[in-house]
Amino acid sequence: MPRQNRNPKKKQQKSATGKFVKKPDTGRTAKIITKPQLDEEEARLQTAIDTDPDAWQPTDEEWKKARPAKEIVPDIVEAYESGNLGVRGPQKSPTKKQITLRLDQDVIDHFKQGGKGWQSRLNEYLKKSIAEEK
Repeated sequence: MPRQNRNPKKKQQKSATGKFVKKPDTGRTAKIITKPQLDEEEARLQTAIDTDPDAWQPTDEEWKKARPAKEIVPDIVEAYESGNLGVRGPQKSPTKKQITLRLDQDVIDHFKQGGKGWQSRLNEYLKKSIAEEK
């Protein structure tokens, strides 16, 4: 519900730079920006672009030399278009098998104490135990 004007006798004032109008969808007041204001803002932005050393603006000659990405890096474009970008390929041998395993909490805590890579450390520990049994 739109907010009621507390003083209905008070008229909305025009600003020096633009007019105020009611927005039909919300009933709120919005300021209209004039063409000179837009031109001034555009000039300010263009000056910022022109003085930014990282904002490279290609010349017409450079645009003529431009080639499609498909000609330069076809394998990357093909991967992007096929939707395979960021998809892992097959694991190099030996391939590990994912399983579900129930362990005691103290065993998990022991291996997690070392931080990241605890599952790999557990795997190495089990391999050594198997080798010692043989």
